[in-house]
Amino acid sequence: MNTAHIIWKILLIIYLALLVVFGLILIYDGRHFLYPMQRIETISNNRALGYWNANFIPLSHGTVCYIKTAFGMADSFESVNYYTAVVNVFGNLLKFMPLAILLPLAFNGKKIGWVMLRCIIAVLFLETLQFVTMLGYFDIDDILMNILGCTMGYGIYQIIALIQINRQRLTVRLHTA
Repeated sequence: MNTAHIIWKILLIIYLALLVVFGLILIYDGRHFLYPMQRIETISNNRALGYWNANFIPLSHGTVCYIKTAFGMADSFESVNYYTAVVNVFGNLLKFMPLAILLPLAFNGKKIGWVMLRCIIAVLFLETLQFVTMLGYFDIDDILMNILGCTMGYGIYQIIALIQINRQRLTVRLHTA
């Protein structure tokens, strides 16, 4: 194992720690950060009223409104706070993107199936942890957007890898010419 792989693994561990901190402990509701005990109390009270902190319906009305608002396509009846919509949509897309970039860098250029399996496990783990600890919501739409973000992240990794390979080929050609 070379030094670069060790550095990438350390960065991966730091990223995963930050993901847990910002995914569970520092909860942002669109206006301010909520303390974990506030979040647990709110979700506990909602559960007592029969409202569980879970959404199992893909592309539910709320998420569609967020997406339409974030891209400026919502009419006045569907519109939600623009800032909250943008943070929700792009936050879910960007949250796991680094994971799909760091995994192949830390583990010697693993293929998309290997990377995506680990991304899906990480996404499901965090969403389930949010549900069980009552520090967040298990949302199928978040899962779908997180996985889309992983796919985009792996695409970015592939583009960077291709650029690096082409640069190395060019360097070899210049030295042999």
